[in-house]
Parts: sequence; C-alpha cells; structure tokens
Amino acid sequence: MITLKRYQYLGWILVLSIIFFSGCGGKSPRAKFYTLSAISSSEPVDLVGNISEGIAVGIGPVKLPRHIDRPQIVTRSGPHRLVVDEFNRWAGSLNQDILQVLTENLSILLASDRVAAYPWEKFFDPQYRVFLEINQFEGVRGDYVVLKMTWTITGKESNQTLFTQKTEIKETMSGSDIDTLVETKSMILAKLSRKIAEQIIILHKDGK
Repeated sequence: MITLKRYQYLGWILVLSIIFFSGCGGKSPRAKFYTLSAISSSEPVDLVGNISEGIAVGIGPVKLPRHIDRPQIVTRSGPHRLVVDEFNRWAGSLNQDILQVLTENLSILLASDRVAAYPWEKFFDPQYRVFLEINQFEGVRGDYVVLKMTWTITGKESNQTLFTQKTEIKETMSGSDIDTLVETKSMILAKLSRKIAEQIIILHKDGK
C-alpha cells in the first residue's frame, strides 16, 4: 500500500523533474556576429596630391597573434587577463576582415582602383607591397582599444624594403558595448590606413 508520504515524495520528484528538463530545453543566448568597416568613400581625401595615375598596391599578408586569431571577439579585463566572448563573434576571419578594410581604405585614400588584398591574382603586379605584423589589437570594454604592430613597405620585390615602422594607436571607447568596441577598432584601422597611404605617396614622389 502506498502511503501519503509516498505520494508526496513522488510528487516532489515529478515537480523537480519538470523543472530540470524545462531548464535543459530552454533556449541558450544566440551569438551576435560583427564585421569591421571601411571609411566612407564620401570622406574628403587630401592625400593624393599631384599623383594622377592609380598606384598599384598589394596589402598583406597580415600576421595576427594566436590569442585574437579566432572566431570569438577577445577583450581584456586586466593587464594579464583576456575575455573570450562566445556570444559575440566575427562574421568571418578576423585576418581577412582586417585585410579587406585596409584594402578598401587605401583604395579610397590613394584614389586608386589598383589596390588588392593578399593573395592577389597572378596578373596583378603591385608597385608597393605592405606587410603587417600585429602584436596586439584588443581593448578593455568601456575604456580603450589599442593596436600595436609593425608594418613594412617593399618594392615590387618583397626583399626590397623601402620603409618599416612600429606603430601604436590607442583610442578611447565612447561606450562599453561590443558595437562600440568594433566601431573603435574600425577607427583605428582608418588611422593606420592614413599613415600607410601618406608613406606610399612620399615613396612614390621620391621615385622609390
């Protein structure tokens, strides 16, 4: 014979089972996907100067540190701690995203449709090649984003170094959300693009 206590005990097991399985069947947060953005083609461009012909420039490859070369967006929560966000991700490869943005930016800044991302087609023969080694490109949410890197410009032959520079660009974030973080990263790439474009123009004017 099943006693009242036995009924109560079975009832509690049933209630807990429903709660447990309801939790297991609940929807987990959906991931959001982001891309970096290039500068607007409507922005005033004052870098071209007296250069009339389209300069042929090859951008890349770009070398990224392993800790940010991943689908998840990486931020810092301190000098020695990284946060890998499973629910905020890059829509594609971060490496390719950076390459694409730099290519679009330089095409606008140099007023040239002869700017290509690595690897370019065999028929494309760039006058200048830009190699980039990024050491740090992340930030603290609500605080800042920093880019630390070395970039090198070579001539047609990749072993002919014309210019090399270590660059650090730091931008303050206007908010703490991921949208602002990505926007700030795009602003930093715009500043880097201007530095590269200015140096290419100097080299081109000097005939190097």
